[in-house]
Amino acid sequence: MKTRPFVSIIIPTLHREKALCDTLMYLFDQDYPKYEIIVVDQSVRHREETLKFLNDHKTKIKYFQISKKGTTIAKNYGLKCAKGEIILFVDDDIKPAQNLISEHVVNYENQNIGGVSGRIEVQDNSMIKDEEGKVGFVTKDGRFIDNYSSKTSCEVMTVHGCNASFRKDFLDKVHGFDENFTGNAIREESDLSFRIRRLGYKLVFDPHAEVLHLKASGGSRDKDRITWYEDFFRNEMLFFMKHLPHRYLVLRILNKIRPILSCMFYYGKGNPRAIIAPWRGFINGYKLYKKEIKDRSEWL
Repeated sequence: MKTRPFVSIIIPTLHREKALCDTLMYLFDQDYPKYEIIVVDQSVRHREETLKFLNDHKTKIKYFQISKKGTTIAKNYGLKCAKGEIILFVDDDIKPAQNLISEHVVNYENQNIGGVSGRIEVQDNSMIKDEEGKVGFVTKDGRFIDNYSSKTSCEVMTVHGCNASFRKDFLDKVHGFDENFTGNAIREESDLSFRIRRLGYKLVFDPHAEVLHLKASGGSRDKDRITWYEDFFRNEMLFFMKHLPHRYLVLRILNKIRPILSCMFYYGKGNPRAIIAPWRGFINGYKLYKKEIKDRSEWL
C-alpha cells in the first residue's frame, strides 16, 4: 500500500463494564495513526462508573446504543457507520498488543488478501490446538480446528471473530454478517469467511497481530447453558448446510455427540428441555437454511 489506509475498529458489546473500559483504554494507545473506534452497545443499562468513562472519552469513540440484540446485528450496524478501508472486529474483553492495527494492515499490501485473523491467547489456555499446526481449518464433516494461539503465519479457511479484519469493500459485496446467526452467534465469522473466500480472495493468519482474550463475564456467556447449547446447535447446522457437503450431515451430527450429551445430562441433568434442546437447535438451523434458499437471501 502506498498510503496507510484508514481503519475502523468495531466493538459490539453487551453488559460489559470494566472489561469494556479496559479494552478501550488499550485501543486508545495503538501505534497506528489513522483509525476510529466504533462501539455498538446493546446493554439496557450500565454502572455509573462505566457511563462516566464513556462520557469522559466521548471524543475518542463513536458510541451507538441499539435496542435490537445480536452480535451480527451489532457488527452490521457498526459496519454501516464505519469510514475505514479496513474494518477490524474485536471483542469487548481483550488486551491488544500496541501494534495490533499495524500488524493487521501490513497484510493488505498483498492485493490477494481479503481478510486477516490475528493471534489469540486466552487466560485459561482453552484455545483448541492441533499437532499438525493447522489454523482456522474446517473439515468436510464440519469439525473446526482453531489453533489461533499458533506462532506460524499461514492461510486459513476461517478467521476468529475476537480478532479479525477485512477489506470494507469485500464486506459490502457480501452484505456483511448473516443475521440469522443469533444468540451466541457461533460460526458467524466462519460463514462470513467462506463467503469472502468465495469472491476469490485469501484469508491469512498473522501471529504478530495479537490479543489476549480475557473472557470476561457478561454478554452471551451469561445465558443459561441449555439456551446457549440450543443456539450453538442451530448456528452450527446453518453453517454446515450453507457451506459444507450435505452428504456428511449424519457424520456431522455424530461428531457432536459429546456436546449433545453435555447439554442433555451434564448441564441439563436429564430434564425434558435439555433433552430436546440439541434436536430443536438442529431442526431450526435446517429451517433457517431452507428459508434463506426460498427467500434468495443476500447472505447465501
